[in-house]
Amino acid sequence: MRELTFTKRLKAYFSSEDTRNFSVLDFVGTFGSPLIALAYAKLFWPDFVEFKGMIFVGDNFDRETKDRIDAILHSSEAEREDFSGIEKSFNFFEVPSYFFGRHAGDTNEEEDRYLAEKLAEMWKCKLSMDFPERSFVIKLIEPEESGGEIALMFYQDEGYR
Repeated sequence: MRELTFTKRLKAYFSSEDTRNFSVLDFVGTFGSPLIALAYAKLFWPDFVEFKGMIFVGDNFDRETKDRIDAILHSSEAEREDFSGIEKSFNFFEVPSYFFGRHAGDTNEEEDRYLAEKLAEMWKCKLSMDFPERSFVIKLIEPEESGGEIALMFYQDEGYR
């Protein structure tokens, strides 16, 4: 996505404001908040946690998630090969609706794809920093495959196991 198109969309979004000659950073400086930026930092550069050799987004991982994974492992007597299926299931995010809820419609499909691509790049970098001895697959899932929206999924590369 070209910045010019993105800047035009921001100008339309803030049409009631005087945004002539604004750059993207002008929008951040005028309408942004350091507190909200800290929240977005967790989206773009999340903490990852390891549980039983599997990797998950930390802010998405709680006691209930641990219990659900334990139940899956115990009920199916899962072998190590089954772990990537669990990772895929718990590390699947429909980008617009999962992360932005009622504001998911603020963007179009091209913008949603661009955001998903940026998330994939940043998450891959963070995963490689946090777990340098491991290899990860980060996939964009097309709207037709995910149920309607561009989605992001990550899991450990089978070759690692």
